[in-house]
Amino acid sequence: ISPVAIAFGTASKEKFRRAVEWAVVSSHVHPESVDAAVVQAKAVQLGLEFRRVAQECYSTSDSKLGDVEQSDVCRNQKTEKKIFSSVQFLTELISVAETDEMKNRLSFMLTQITLMSSLDTVLNDLEVLNKICDIRFQIRGVEAVAFVLWHVVRYWEDPEDCLIRAVSWGGDSDTTGAMVGAILGAMHGTEWVPRRWWEDLENGERGRDWAVETG
Repeated sequence: ISPVAIAFGTASKEKFRRAVEWAVVSSHVHPESVDAAVVQAKAVQLGLEFRRVAQECYSTSDSKLGDVEQSDVCRNQKTEKKIFSSVQFLTELISVAETDEMKNRLSFMLTQITLMSSLDTVLNDLEVLNKICDIRFQIRGVEAVAFVLWHVVRYWEDPEDCLIRAVSWGGDSDTTGAMVGAILGAMHGTEWVPRRWWEDLENGERGRDWAVETG
């Protein structure tokens, strides 16, 4: 799905969805599954856009901001937290979702994040996750994507912590971990990935170095 987000980042909403449909046709054809894949791909695309804007803001000195200074997203924004909005992120994802099952989960998360921001409260992850997915095993597409996105909107600032939190629930953790990792990679690049996660892996012909280079 991530390559679709890269290749079709500027495509229309219809072309973007069609590209995702073709990308997953060998394994996902149910409308809900396709919708979940579209939302996941869109999340990666938004992550890439966040990274581009963040790099643009931070690579330009205050005295040479030029047009960037006029951008709402860069004006007086000194931290990534101000550049990235979980509310806006979820709102954009809702706009590309088509099934009620996906929209309802995204809307519920949006409500929770909005409440957290307005009331300055800390949400209980377990309570929220139990509303949007089967926490025991997130096999259903709309549930897996909702599970993934909740971790992203809550913990995106610290990608290592975010990913650890997601996989620590167990269940379909290889899939959800890859999905969270794809979005975090789009947002933060690869510099944050700890060497201890991969430096001791087997390193044969198709081992660690090959995997890192391929990735």
